[in-house]
Amino acid sequence: MMQNRSEALKICIVFAVLLTLVIVALSLNRPTSELPGDISDTILSNDPVYSEISSAVSVDISLDNSDSQSGETSQDEPQAFPAFKVDEEVKANYLVLYDATGDRFLYERNPDRRCYPASITKLLTALTACDYLKISDVVTVGNEVNMIGAGSSTAYLQVGFQLTFEQLMDSMMIVSGNDAAYVMAVWAGRKILGTERGSIDKALNAFVEKMNEKAQQLGMTSTHFTNPDGYHDDNHYTTPRDLVILCKAALKNRIIVSSCSKKEARYNIVSGQAVNYKSTNSFLINYEYATGLKTGTTNEAGFCLAASANKDGRELIAIIIGSDTTSSRFAYASEMFDIAYGLT
Repeated sequence: MMQNRSEALKICIVFAVLLTLVIVALSLNRPTSELPGDISDTILSNDPVYSEISSAVSVDISLDNSDSQSGETSQDEPQAFPAFKVDEEVKANYLVLYDATGDRFLYERNPDRRCYPASITKLLTALTACDYLKISDVVTVGNEVNMIGAGSSTAYLQVGFQLTFEQLMDSMMIVSGNDAAYVMAVWAGRKILGTERGSIDKALNAFVEKMNEKAQQLGMTSTHFTNPDGYHDDNHYTTPRDLVILCKAALKNRIIVSSCSKKEARYNIVSGQAVNYKSTNSFLINYEYATGLKTGTTNEAGFCLAASANKDGRELIAIIIGSDTTSSRFAYASEMFDIAYGLT
């Protein structure tokens, strides 16, 4: 009897253990969506309804990210510039096309070789003078106008004429007057020397020294100038890359930009003489998006142009040195800008 009871007890214990194991196993296999307080319930659920919602959310998120990344890529990774078009169409010894808005060079041809800048020099003359003269300053033309070289372009300034600094800037930039460049240099040079009636030569030397200091400050490390107008001198040189730096600085100067963007000017100067200036820059006159800047020509430099344009807020700068004709430099600038703006 006692033996039968012992056997029965063992069976009950075994059955109880097995029942406990079954209960534990069932508990472990319960769906996670039934666990309270888990914010990831609907995402992780195997329920068919929740699975469809989860898939839809996942697809939407991936599409949104894809659109966002695609937009960023198109803006941050500019398209390659079709350099072959410039190679085929633009014939000049030195050539640079620079995207000032994107801060990158789009095209380069001999960008770091020495070249002669001709009257593009006057951009540095203007920048340097702006450090010493105010827009309303009245300048009197002196004998420095007789220092210009043979065959120079002039604004027909004569000794005794009086102009504001702004009018003098027009005389130098619009018609590329070498006489205006010397007047500006001597007057600013006297400011540098601290005298109103100093030697013309000393004032001129002081100014040219400041021009070269200005060039170095701007980062034009391959530039050396000997005069304010760009008249040829073997020791008066720069590089196309340095000229881009110069143009960038000039485009930040309100007085310079104002004069360089004028197609013509008609007014009476302070001393009463009437002036009628028409820009030497045909690119400025004929290209829709042109904003400046400066022409230049000497036998040694060839036909030169520092051109700027702005379309839809995108500013471009082109440096063309050694073009074969006066008209080709303007055509080349237009062609390069059209290519860069996707107009051709």
